[in-house]
Amino acid sequence: MNFSVKVYPQTMWGEKYQGNFEALMDDTAKASINNIVVPAFQGTRIFYSQPLDQSENPWNLLSLKKICHERGVGFATELPLFHDRDSFEKNESLRPQSPDAKIYSPSDWYRPICPSNDAYMQRRLQFCEEAMQFLEPSLVTVNFLWYPYWPVGQEWETLGTQAPSYCFCDSCRSRFTADTGLFNAAQDVEAWFAFRSNILSEILADLEESAQNLKSPPSLVIEIPPAPTPYFAERLCRLTGIHLGAWKNLVQVISPQLFYNECNLPMERACEAVDELREFGYSLFPQIDLPSAAGDKKEMRAELHAFLDTLQAAEIGAVMIHSWDTLQDFPEMFDLLAAFSA
Repeated sequence: MNFSVKVYPQTMWGEKYQGNFEALMDDTAKASINNIVVPAFQGTRIFYSQPLDQSENPWNLLSLKKICHERGVGFATELPLFHDRDSFEKNESLRPQSPDAKIYSPSDWYRPICPSNDAYMQRRLQFCEEAMQFLEPSLVTVNFLWYPYWPVGQEWETLGTQAPSYCFCDSCRSRFTADTGLFNAAQDVEAWFAFRSNILSEILADLEESAQNLKSPPSLVIEIPPAPTPYFAERLCRLTGIHLGAWKNLVQVISPQLFYNECNLPMERACEAVDELREFGYSLFPQIDLPSAAGDKKEMRAELHAFLDTLQAAEIGAVMIHSWDTLQDFPEMFDLLAAFSA
């Protein structure tokens, strides 16, 4: 089994590593990590140099890419599309709205921007194209390509059984009317669901086209958030706008975020999601999260072992760990990952 791990800027340039990529690579090697996945930008901050820069960008992922190549470790780039703390905090007009015009009020780290805002969406696609052009990764994961939604803290069983709470901003309403000729989404909820899916499919098609126009086109992997089972795909579509059936013509690999720890769910729910997703014919590159380091380490290790056994039995050969921030606190897991890597 091949293991990747997400590494975030606050880790790479934070107190522990302070930009020392050699030390980071030494540590991840101890956990049998084969690939490093890093965001190319966060909010409006980019992590690569551009031709017009007057001085070298100190937060430059090309240095990490070079070291990965020297170490024989894969380097992949994450494009976090519609999660943008900087724009969310600075521009209230970009924040999602509920049907009764209430502004989205975050309760955690997630800061969503509505994909229906065309001007903002074009800027984000430009970020993505520049990142792929300058970093030239062989693999790109596209994250947060969905309408505002995060399941943590919500009533899990009811998710996807009713119309979503977000987004009904002015951009959503005007584009819905322009695309469908309808004026009230509440009167035709199915048209509203289809409208959202079409918007996301168009964005994904633009991304794929941008990737293919590059000198060395990367492979695109689309990350999808947690959603309830049964009827995972239908609930996911209603909650986020992601239409797995429509995306089959655009991408071949999806990365389901099986965050059963963060969502406080039994591992069986993540296994059910994998079973349902296999029916769509995608190659699966699952992400799994680890619990906080405060629990029983022996029990946590046994649970991860059982989950990896399940994925291996499903002939899934690659897994992404979310994230190095958590994994580095679990040296008890390192030999387990080594055993599955053998």
